[in-house]
Amino acid sequence: MKHVRKYLPILLVLLLALGMAGCGSSGGDTGDAGAASSSSASADTSADTGTDSAEPVEYEHGTIDGTVYTNDFFGFTFTVKDDWTFTDEKGLRELNQSVSDLLDNDSITNALKEGQTFIDMQASSGDDSFSSINLTVSYAPGSSGIGDITDATTEYMKSMYENAGFENIEISKETAAVSGGTLDTLVTKMTVEGIDVVEKQFFFTNGDYLGTLTVSGMSEEECDELLSWITLK
Repeated sequence: MKHVRKYLPILLVLLLALGMAGCGSSGGDTGDAGAASSSSASADTSADTGTDSAEPVEYEHGTIDGTVYTNDFFGFTFTVKDDWTFTDEKGLRELNQSVSDLLDNDSITNALKEGQTFIDMQASSGDDSFSSINLTVSYAPGSSGIGDITDATTEYMKSMYENAGFENIEISKETAAVSGGTLDTLVTKMTVEGIDVVEKQFFFTNGDYLGTLTVSGMSEEECDELLSWITLK
């Protein structure tokens, strides 16, 4: 179980990224393109996609100060409890081994533009629960975040989860309240090895970049606890 718990959050995010890549491009004309900008978090960041800008926006890596992770690029902070830990830079380099030995903004930006997904932050609890949070970033010109996710996308994602060994998969769009506003949310409920897993995902856009913030737990209550640690800037 510990092996599953260690890699499950990243596996889920990568499956989501593949799902959006597989079907997201066809969802741009569904009428949901503005859904992500309806939240306080993405209202500012999705207003300018960067495609028509004279000076394209380049990605800026988030920072960690003690128990606080700050991402000025996407406009939020996340404060963990004392029994939680952030993956340090060495750990992030291992997770992003195909990206770069350095976690500098230029290296990350170049890797993203080459089509790689970058794990900017990961934090987890010290117990045996599935509670975790992470932020992955991808280069996605024209993305509207959750507005890219259509019924076809969720069906494709379900098939990918099933192929990866997940069962009883339910995916829905909801709205979650966090400090500083509300966020449009993709909620996924499923089981793996007989264990219930819930994840809630939020999408931030800035320029040509898409950030996916994922909170995971064994119940909605666990996920909602993590949501209370998020503050929109």
